[in-house]
Amino acid sequence: SFHRGRTPVKQRPSAQPLPAALNARPTSALLKPIHAHLVAAVVPALTEPASRPSSNAMLAHEGGLPLKFGFVGAGMMAGAMIRGLVKANVVAAPNIMASDAYQPSLDALSKELGIAVTLDNKEVARASDVVVIAVKPGQVQEVCLDISTGNPQALIVSIAAGVTIASMQSYTGIAAPKIVRVMPNTPACVGELAAAYAPNEHCSAADAAIVGAMLGALGTAFKVKEVDLDAVTGLSGSGPAYVFQFIEALSDGGVRAGLPRNVATALAAKTVKGAAEMVLVTGKHPAELKDQVTSPGGTTIAGVHALEQGGMRAAVINAVMAATERSKELAKESEGGWAAVAEVRMVAAHSSLFVECMSYTDTDGDSQYAAKKCELG
Repeated sequence: SFHRGRTPVKQRPSAQPLPAALNARPTSALLKPIHAHLVAAVVPALTEPASRPSSNAMLAHEGGLPLKFGFVGAGMMAGAMIRGLVKANVVAAPNIMASDAYQPSLDALSKELGIAVTLDNKEVARASDVVVIAVKPGQVQEVCLDISTGNPQALIVSIAAGVTIASMQSYTGIAAPKIVRVMPNTPACVGELAAAYAPNEHCSAADAAIVGAMLGALGTAFKVKEVDLDAVTGLSGSGPAYVFQFIEALSDGGVRAGLPRNVATALAAKTVKGAAEMVLVTGKHPAELKDQVTSPGGTTIAGVHALEQGGMRAAVINAVMAATERSKELAKESEGGWAAVAEVRMVAAHSSLFVECMSYTDTDGDSQYAAKKCELG
């Protein structure tokens, strides 16, 4: 259990669990019609983002002892999460340790925030109550083994794209590992995370609440079923790329209409930010807000008409669906790509001898484990 000074998940009554995505290759092609037909109708942003609570209680055990957090991987997303937790006063820097194969990343975080760093993943696991896996999908199997060796009781939180809970449970070799799979997005870097998380059946309500509180310090998070994470990936995970493309097109429209590039881009970005905040603050349906600014025969309805002619709605829906389907494909590849390791582990469960891993190809096309000796007994 934990103590915290604010609600872990910011969810309005009208909100629905959102889908998100990480890397949808078809996006550019699907959104081209928007770019081609966009008409710039520059509207200044009306509101700033709602302010966050000024103080947050530290995440702690029931007895008051602060929880210790470990991060395996210290890249952009992990760094954003660590900064957000420290700045929100949810986790103190001395209670965070990070590991990474790239020493400069560790040095930068240590110098900036004062967290402990190491090259040893097992050391992170031993020192932490909660371990966040923030590495590439192909590295998750090795990291899970390190965590299970270092601290089998740790609450494992994975932000690795496409790696299912079932795969991670298999990788750990633990009978009942506590695992929470998270789909974040890059606005976490500026404190505006839109994420979803799915705990496995071995997590208690308190475990899930800890993750909700951690993510809540970085923005907005929804607890969903794991099956919904593909849709989350398609919407909010990949969504920033769609919005960046829209902002770019909006800016291009402004330049085409005669504005300087810097002015056009600033107005476009501020317009998107302000419009998004109006949806969140007012709670009104986006269609209602749109109708409020589309006067009969006016400039805005002319622009909206042009967007409809360009197939904007269909293009965006198609982008979300394409990214969602790709997320499902990656999950299947993840479950199948490490089957040889799972099979070897099953054999090793009946023997303490050295066993030789079967040759197989992982999702990146590298036969990394061919003829490699594995001490699994």
